[in-house]
Amino acid sequence: MPLARCRVLVRRTVTVTLVLLAAATASTTARASASDLEEAIAMLEELDRRRITVAWDEQPLLRIINELEVVHGVPLSADWTSLEELGADPRSIITLRAEDQPALAVLQQLAVLTGDAFERARIEAWGGRVLLSTDAIAGRILAPAVYDVRDLLAAEMRRVIEEPAAAFERSDASDAADASGTPVTPHTGDAASPAPAPAPVVGPGERLLRMALEHAAPELWLRFGGDSARVTERDGVLLVTASATTHRLLRSVLASLRQADPRGLGVEAVLLRAPEGAWERLDRRYDPSEASFARRLMAEPGAAVLWRSRTAVAVGASLEVSEPLEQQRVRLHLEPRISAEDGTLRITVALDWGDATLRTTVPLDSVGGAATLGVPGGGAGSEAAGGELVLVLLPRRY
Repeated sequence: MPLARCRVLVRRTVTVTLVLLAAATASTTARASASDLEEAIAMLEELDRRRITVAWDEQPLLRIINELEVVHGVPLSADWTSLEELGADPRSIITLRAEDQPALAVLQQLAVLTGDAFERARIEAWGGRVLLSTDAIAGRILAPAVYDVRDLLAAEMRRVIEEPAAAFERSDASDAADASGTPVTPHTGDAASPAPAPAPVVGPGERLLRMALEHAAPELWLRFGGDSARVTERDGVLLVTASATTHRLLRSVLASLRQADPRGLGVEAVLLRAPEGAWERLDRRYDPSEASFARRLMAEPGAAVLWRSRTAVAVGASLEVSEPLEQQRVRLHLEPRISAEDGTLRITVALDWGDATLRTTVPLDSVGGAATLGVPGGGAGSEAAGGELVLVLLPRRY
């Protein structure tokens, strides 16, 4: 087949794909679901873990996109219609080198290099693919989610939020005082002029919200002059409608705030299949309540990590994690508490995945400790899978 004809066929195929993708994008907001959002976030997390090496010297953008999918397994598509507004097309020349970098970071660099001096392209995950487009298109790929941040409004965190504001108020009052220490009344013009309205009182919930949003793509939130992400707060519960990328950033910020809470507990949860007999063999040498036992079990030849999640929860609060795994969802509920009897940290655990169900409360030593728990039921695909299903909880206190 002549080369020119090959190029025509490639462009026709890309055009058809993008027409279908654009049609799906236009109606995404209306039919987005919680599972769609979790799958998109899981894709971003996987791309952040996968490391790739690329060396593109003055390569056309279309060839780069094809290489990312064929060679590196990154399902990337481009919305050429919107990218034309940035002056980008399939023939746009890109130079980018990255050695052993997260695939997500490479995609973000590619987006920065695509466009003009005034606006750059943007990547967004949805429907099993990553889309390279503009803010206007990516801003329509939205999904709602609810975040319970009442644990962050506990007395300890509230002081962290309110004290800086009080310090600023004291500083302003000090600046307005004369040498004798008497506060100076600002000149307001005519004596008959009405006094200015008092500044609105900003509660701890609003301060927490501002703190979180300022570090999670602030340029996208309607509150900060953006045009896509929305948030409403009521009594410590946030209703957020945003893209998968923005949800992921917000979750990271909230996790960091929980880790900063003096009562915060960071947890790495790992679901794995341990080889037959590995538990009994290691139990003769190590204490199952220690992290050394858990790490050696995960490092056993033939051990398979099925799912891993790193999160944080305040002691005295609860946390729900729900993510897709092997055509089903793994759901994990954690409630850390300080025992009133002996002052030890105990954690209530509830796990559901397929026919695997676990309900228990165990002590958890935050220094060198871990919870390694056998899970009754084999979980999804248990008929074909060998070994024992195990849940490992590795804590970090902050």
